[in-house]
Amino acid sequence: MDNRKDLKNILLKGIDAVKAENIINNSVKVDGDILVVKNDRYNLDNYSRVFLLGSGKASIRMAKSLQQILGERIAGGLIISNYEESLGRVKVMKGSHPIPSSLSVDAAKALISLLKSFNETDFFIYLLSGGSSALMELPEDDFSIDEIQSVYNVLLSSGMDIDEINTIRKKLSKIKGGKLLNYTKSSGIVLVLSDVTGDKLPSIGSGPLYAEELKINISDIIEKYRLPSKLIPKVTDKLLSPPKAKIKHIPHYIIGNNVVALNACAEESRKLGYIPVILTSMLRGEAREVAKMILSIAEYSIKYKISKDNPICYLYGGETTVTIRGKGRGGRNQELCLSALINSECLNNIVFASIGTDGIDGNTDAAGAIIDKKTEEMFMKKALSPEQYLNNNDSYNFFKITQDLIVIGSTGTNVCDITAVIAKK
Repeated sequence: MDNRKDLKNILLKGIDAVKAENIINNSVKVDGDILVVKNDRYNLDNYSRVFLLGSGKASIRMAKSLQQILGERIAGGLIISNYEESLGRVKVMKGSHPIPSSLSVDAAKALISLLKSFNETDFFIYLLSGGSSALMELPEDDFSIDEIQSVYNVLLSSGMDIDEINTIRKKLSKIKGGKLLNYTKSSGIVLVLSDVTGDKLPSIGSGPLYAEELKINISDIIEKYRLPSKLIPKVTDKLLSPPKAKIKHIPHYIIGNNVVALNACAEESRKLGYIPVILTSMLRGEAREVAKMILSIAEYSIKYKISKDNPICYLYGGETTVTIRGKGRGGRNQELCLSALINSECLNNIVFASIGTDGIDGNTDAAGAIIDKKTEEMFMKKALSPEQYLNNNDSYNFFKITQDLIVIGSTGTNVCDITAVIAKK
């Protein structure tokens, strides 16, 4: 067995399972004039026009797959993503990610304008995926996009989890938290590729068409992360202002998520001769600390010979966080791997890898990294200090030197992260 090669293949199979063409084809079909989404049926003959809308890193590929199913039934639409591509009668606009910009504002305004043009007999299908929170943005009154950018920079470097971040984002936006529904009279549905642990609809893309809130006290977030000392006063004042009236949300269907990816990883690992063990799809916490927990399970199974036959492949899904202390380059998956490298006592018996399913980890061109005994040999040969790189949040440059980066390019999908560990006897 080539454990390193096998582990990479296992991770890639997980990504392949949640690519747009696969999740759309597995969840949506047309039977005559009936649109079937999972077990629900919509008679398209009841509507004068059908529009295709969407936002997120996977929205273009999702739209392409849905166009093949719906064909000439689509009257038009708008997709907002992190790149541009021709979709015929459906317009594509590029927003900014991970920090919104004037491009994100222009895209949001165009979407609002289109929604306002719909009448009560129109129907839209909205394709929602990760990245939507930044790719389209319309700040609440009295806030400029420059001020919103400053807030995003604070949030993304704070160590907050995605639920906390999106709770803040929604208070400062005119389109998040179901507010997008204020701009249309038409009905519609949302097809969701979940990039949030636990598939919490209020958090996915900041819920542009979903008004229900998570039970998170915003004042607790403000106090926990000492936001008054990091944000201008009017931002804090807005965050503490009374909530607006609730808005009804439309049907949402989660058609792809981290569990789908993990199950595909497990199937591939079994084919390759490993014993797959999925431990969670809700992994969260500070990356460098989570790495220690993951290691402890693998090392326990090695020490006490949990498997006397084939090696075990432990699988985890979710999304960790990084509190930025240094000025280096990296992402939560690379930081997770670097911490594992520092803390492992069994590198002879372990291969450890972690990747972002969108193919982009933090501020780098890598999806993540992979470590084993060869990594240790390389950094000792190069006289590198992994602790020094970790303290500077510079995992990318460390793994670039040791040649352990996993670079796969943008995948066109996004369902959180996958971490996998092969534990050998």
